[in-house]
Amino acid sequence: MSAEPSEAPDALLTAHALAAAGRHAEAFALVEQRLAAAPSGYKPHAEAKAFAVLARAAERLGDALAARRALEAALAVVDWADLHFALGTLLVRDGERDAAHKSFDRALAINPRYRAAAVERALLDARAGRVADAVHALRTLAGGESSREAEALREGLERLHRAEFENATPLLRRAFTGADQPLESLLAEADARFASGDIGAGLAALRLAVAERPGYPDVHALLGAHELRAGFLDDGIASLVDALSLHPGLHAARLELARGLEARGERDMALSEVQRVLEAEPGHVDATAAYERLTARRRGPVLARE
Repeated sequence: MSAEPSEAPDALLTAHALAAAGRHAEAFALVEQRLAAAPSGYKPHAEAKAFAVLARAAERLGDALAARRALEAALAVVDWADLHFALGTLLVRDGERDAAHKSFDRALAINPRYRAAAVERALLDARAGRVADAVHALRTLAGGESSREAEALREGLERLHRAEFENATPLLRRAFTGADQPLESLLAEADARFASGDIGAGLAALRLAVAERPGYPDVHALLGAHELRAGFLDDGIASLVDALSLHPGLHAARLELARGLEARGERDMALSEVQRVLEAEPGHVDATAAYERLTARRRGPVLARE
């Protein structure tokens, strides 16, 4: 009798439990054992799903390396759009934009109607300076949206045009996926409060959004930017550091952090953050302007010689 994976139906349940407990290496080994025991021609769908469960559990616990390893293992045995999308989002957070773009491309090749993948790919294009291409892709994707979605799309595209990526991202995600209504309500409340001048209530709404979605770097960045504008320098800096720990490639957030550090008198640290942006993107206009301003202040006024 051949060693069929179905002979050990509890193995994957055990792997799921180990993943939930944070024992990622053990869970991974169990699923690998299942695959090794599979006969020729076996379709490893259950194992791929187990790897996906492990990836989500690892990501929730902050173990991005284990999450990526699990997704790559799953994609070695199946070719599913959702897995490519999940890997792409991890790669974005790791700053591997080209690899992330390829993951989103593959997700869309498998499922051309995968709107979330289309949005994330467009956002990558915008960050790479291809804003016009990104806007065109998003307008094409929009088609006939509801009036509520159209408003979020309009605002998101306007902010994208202005290269306000952290502000544009949640709006565009809401416009096309509409899957996170609680977060949408909190962000809408924050916008309304800020518009009415009630800064405290706006910040409270964003802080609640961060508490409920701690893994969303763009929400941390949005909170940090508003905290800086409200004069809460330490809070704003902390929020922006949180955003960058989740996604080091958020250049707009790093420049906001530099502004916060400069306002707190830590100009050398501010300059270091600006230089990190320029190392990744030498032609970044805002980073170049910030660099010139900070280095001019370090040199001080030039005295005329007699």
